[in-house]
Amino acid sequence: MKKFWMHNLSITLSLLVVFLVTLYSIGIHDNHFGHYLALAISGISGLQSIASLIIGLYNIKLQTANMVLLGILSVAFSSLITIYTFNGLFISC
Repeated sequence: MKKFWMHNLSITLSLLVVFLVTLYSIGIHDNHFGHYLALAISGISGLQSIASLIIGLYNIKLQTANMVLLGILSVAFSSLITIYTFNGLFISC
């Protein structure tokens, strides 16, 4: 499970980097491609957060206390990135 949580964190971090590059290079409010790319990143991040939560809860008996803590931090980080991308897309226009 440690490998799963580390992959989850790395995917979330790479999605954040792609979102920030899109936001500050081509823009997401005045460019249609940038807006749809940011929308896809937000959707992928949300689905990843939900899937990792379900997988973590399903396999909670197989994990040690450190893995549970890493899983909670991983799910919290991916949820935070989902909220950040949603805010960047729809709220702070």
